[in-house]
Amino acid sequence: MIMESKHFINLIPYPVAIISQDKLVTFNTSFDVCFRKKDSHEINSHSDLLIESEIKHLIENINHLSLIKEVYCSNKVFDLEIKLHYNTGEMILFATDRTRYYQLKKRFSFLDATLKTLVDIVPQFIFWKDINSIFQGCNRKFAHAAKLKSPDDIIHKTDRDMPWAVNAEKFLRDDQNVLYSGEPMLRYDEKQNIEGNERIMRVDKVPLIVNKEVQGLLGVYEDVTEVRTLKNDIQIAVRDKNQSSQFVDDFILNMQHDIRTPLTGIIGLGEIISNMEKEDIVEIKNASKDIISSGNRLLRYCESMVDYHKMNKSNEALVDKPIVVSELINNIIDMQRPALNVKNLGINSHVFPENSTIISDYSRLERILVNIVSNAVKFTLEGSISVTAEVSALPESRNALLSISVIDTGPGIREENINILFEHFSKEVPSFRSVHHGMGLGLRMVKILVEDLKGDINVTSEMGKGSTFTIDIPVILPLRSIFSSQSAEDMRQD
Repeated sequence: MIMESKHFINLIPYPVAIISQDKLVTFNTSFDVCFRKKDSHEINSHSDLLIESEIKHLIENINHLSLIKEVYCSNKVFDLEIKLHYNTGEMILFATDRTRYYQLKKRFSFLDATLKTLVDIVPQFIFWKDINSIFQGCNRKFAHAAKLKSPDDIIHKTDRDMPWAVNAEKFLRDDQNVLYSGEPMLRYDEKQNIEGNERIMRVDKVPLIVNKEVQGLLGVYEDVTEVRTLKNDIQIAVRDKNQSSQFVDDFILNMQHDIRTPLTGIIGLGEIISNMEKEDIVEIKNASKDIISSGNRLLRYCESMVDYHKMNKSNEALVDKPIVVSELINNIIDMQRPALNVKNLGINSHVFPENSTIISDYSRLERILVNIVSNAVKFTLEGSISVTAEVSALPESRNALLSISVIDTGPGIREENINILFEHFSKEVPSFRSVHHGMGLGLRMVKILVEDLKGDINVTSEMGKGSTFTIDIPVILPLRSIFSSQSAEDMRQD
């Protein structure tokens, strides 16, 4: 029987032995080669085996069940399995060489650790999902962004479970585009909103293909918010530089026209006068008047440049004093009366309440209104100009708001040019293309003066119908105005 068993087990390619009554009965050649001690001529008992203690352990713990034990022998790894034959009471010992398996397992563990280290040290956020867009892993940076303790915590979650859940549906649609098309989505921007903090991410998503079938996707993204902000700032700076360059070009052309024209006239008139006789006194006087007029134009240009320079360089303190609003407006209208008469333009004014008195900086208010009203007169060819003012007081308070509107019936301003009216050297139509002279500094100075008074200026316009300039200035009321404010309100309601 033993000889038959030995013949049978010799046909088995891996080590096998039969144990009866705790004694080694027979074994095959493979078992002998693998486990016999070098100093033993043959195997007669457990003591002749390199795995003597392991066999004893298996026998002692068999308990009518199969038992497997991993052993190391001769630089190899074996799984020892012992099974009980119920009919004979014998135990069959199988030894399976698992060396290659454990080598591959060790290699896989090494590669797995290497891959985890690699994805953890790269500066990008990395994740991977299955075909259903369910996370199967990520690097530590991504886990930190997702507010997870460990990358393992992301497994079985979706974007709906993440801090950026508000963007989840968009991300999942992108996933499905990649998963169903099998085509990557590369180098595109998407917004990620975490607790109200919006960031811009540059994203790559590629399909994971196994045996020609898409099994999932790999995603890599990086935060490019600062890069995009810097790029935007650079574009704005370039635009501003180009705009500034255009301002300079327009300024030079305006100056060339506005200064060269009166200078040419002065020179020409001077030559005419030099060739006149004494009896041409009337012509000499007329030419002299034209010379004076041209000289005054040049002087106004110089004064405008000086005023603009002073306003940008100095911090002139506010000088508040009582101002009767109607008197301020009437004085400015009187300044413009000659120009109004020449062009046959009408002008009217209205102040509510009629005898309003405020406390503010007279000089600044006067310069503001002079510029706005003179512009209205300059650009209005026919029709009329209206100046309205209203003082709105808070009940039982000295604080009030002065609103002044200057309405003209001029040509109007194109909508796209309204925003640049208050830039320095800005004119809707440059002097060298227009009959209207000026350096484009008036409204810029108005803007600065209004801001000095903590106010606002707004413009509305309709081409062919005219423009309305409105300034709102916070002011103080004299003490006596507090007691009359209620009466003014009653008048308005009547």
